Amino acid sequence: MATATAALTAVSPRIEERLKRGELTEQQVDDFREFLALVDKELMQHRIIVDNVYTRWFQKGEASD
Repeated sequence: MATATAALTAVSPRIEERLKRGELTEQQVDDFREFLALVDKELMQHRIIVDNVYTRWFQKGEASD
């Protein structure tokens, strides 16, 4: 899961560009990275996200009316 974490805490090219243009400070971007890490730790690793029978079933595309 390290790859997913790395991807989640990496900021988008749009954010990197705004940093480069001076629209965001390095501190703002670092704070955002910390927020993303917290989201990964507290939300994305929750059992409902990582081990959910319903969403596995739904992902198969077998849902009907």
